[in-house]
Amino acid sequence: MAAAPQLAPIPGFSASYPLRSAAPASHWGSAAGRRLLHVTGEASTERPVVLVAEPDERTRSVLVAGLMRAGFEVTAAASGQEALRCLAPDRPLPGMVFAEADLRGGDGFLLCQQIRADQRTADLPVVLLARAPEAWHQELAGGAGADQYLPKPLFLNDVVALARLMAARSSSGARFSADTATLPIAQTLRALLSGVRAGRIELTDTKGWISFRGDRVVDCVYDGRRGEDALRRLLLLGSGGYVVTFGPSLMRATMSFDLEALVRKVLPRLGRWQKLVERSVPQDAVLVVDFRRLRDALSTLPREVNGLIRLFDGRRTVRAIITDSALDEVTALEAVTRLYAMGLVVPVQ
Repeated sequence: MAAAPQLAPIPGFSASYPLRSAAPASHWGSAAGRRLLHVTGEASTERPVVLVAEPDERTRSVLVAGLMRAGFEVTAAASGQEALRCLAPDRPLPGMVFAEADLRGGDGFLLCQQIRADQRTADLPVVLLARAPEAWHQELAGGAGADQYLPKPLFLNDVVALARLMAARSSSGARFSADTATLPIAQTLRALLSGVRAGRIELTDTKGWISFRGDRVVDCVYDGRRGEDALRRLLLLGSGGYVVTFGPSLMRATMSFDLEALVRKVLPRLGRWQKLVERSVPQDAVLVVDFRRLRDALSTLPREVNGLIRLFDGRRTVRAIITDSALDEVTALEAVTRLYAMGLVVPVQ
């Protein structure tokens, strides 16, 4: 496997992601596509409950442990019959179901159909997992009313991200709501591209969105940009609330950015960005140049930061400076961090 590309730092300025090939995309025009998926953005004081139906003991243990570490209560079942008993009227209803497609005593597709047929459980989000995915499974999953279908091998962070996305439910609408403060868009997108559904991620406060089909992003708009440049910037700078809707897109694809490209090109860059954010000045800070110190240090600075320094006008925030700079976002934040550490830019008094 080729190594992830590394970004070259400005001269003078000084998480691993396993891959797997995802199943081909499928546009579900079936029950799953038509069914309203009820959610709410309101926080709950109770720990969300997840039902995991998985016949393999080791996989089941890993899923249960990972979901519990993420703050969920988990009910585990090894067969379809056990899962149905967990959903009985005398038992507390879970918030979502993760079920292996190949269950003992009735497969996951049948379990999903039974969940949809019962008015009490009809709106539960259901994610089917498949250790031996077949092409026809996708259509079968859609016909059964599954919300997502994840081929194995699974990545625990993807399962957790989907669980967090689907955790809150109400009768208020047909969209899954989330916020970057608790579920970064990159984590959600990584999980969605591991499945086979088509849909859209849309920021609620800005004009930014990502359209995806199966294991690839097919369009993205953000900050007046479109395509891969917009995707990179949205994943780095997009913040606040966002919603995820599933369903076929009628728009023409303008790009094809698959899961492997996301893992190799964008996520390492995002990891570097997050480390910088932790030790840099807040992005809403407004800084100005200390010209006395700049005069003494000017000869030691890389030529590439000259244009960046000119943007510190006492009005722009650090975020605006990063977006207005000719440098890429990560390099610009690295430069801002170093300039601040050297005392060459200081907060507005």
